[in-house]
Amino acid sequence: MTKYKCLDCAYSANKKFPKGQCPACDSFNISNLQARDKDKPKTSPTSLGLTVGLWIILGYLIWQQLLS
Repeated sequence: MTKYKCLDCAYSANKKFPKGQCPACDSFNISNLQARDKDKPKTSPTSLGLTVGLWIILGYLIWQQLLS
C-alpha cells in the first residue's frame, strides 16, 4: 500500500492527498514513502560477511590483550 507523508507537518495517509496538498497544513511538500524505499541500496552478502569477520578479529585481538 502506498503511503504519503507531508514533509512540513509529518501528517501521513495511505491515500493520495486531495489536490496534491496536505489536508492538515495545506503544504505542497509531499513525499511518497514507497518510492523512497525502492531507492535504498541493498546490503550485499559480501559486505555483511566482511563486517562480521572484522568484528570477530577485533574481538579476538581485544581478548588476547586482556589475557596477557
